[in-house]
Amino acid sequence: MTLQMDVMATAPHWLRMLLDRFDARTAAVGVRGQLCYDKSAQILHSLGCLWNYRILCEINASLMPNFPSYDVGEEAIVQAQRAGWKTIALPNTFSDPALLPSVKDPYRTIYADRTLDPEGDVIFMHLGRGISKSVTGVVPAGKTSPEQWLSFAEDLLRWRQR
Repeated sequence: MTLQMDVMATAPHWLRMLLDRFDARTAAVGVRGQLCYDKSAQILHSLGCLWNYRILCEINASLMPNFPSYDVGEEAIVQAQRAGWKTIALPNTFSDPALLPSVKDPYRTIYADRTLDPEGDVIFMHLGRGISKSVTGVVPAGKTSPEQWLSFAEDLLRWRQR
């Protein structure tokens, strides 16, 4: 499984959600589908992508980037698709912004991509470009400060423990 450092699982069943989508024809299941780096193919983003490792080896795919066309893991997804394997993306607010109004509290206070389960509950978040990375301390509109992100994570853990 590929995971980026700025992600947070928000439900205990998130990994089960990915595993349950696999069948005999599925090479990978991810938390976000999108266009690849050069916009030529639909891929699964490496921020949260679970692979059938046997298939990855069978197609002799590498997860390494191959710029300028493919970022991390993107070329492997395209190779799997071209070889006839399925790839499946869970619903995500980055790929489908129309899902955003349905996001339930406490997740509405943070700028992040959200992956949803079939009931519309947030199960996975990617802060990504939603965090302010400025050293000035000024948080632009539409961004979340690192302190807000940490506070949100702590609040979410307390909320989940209730």
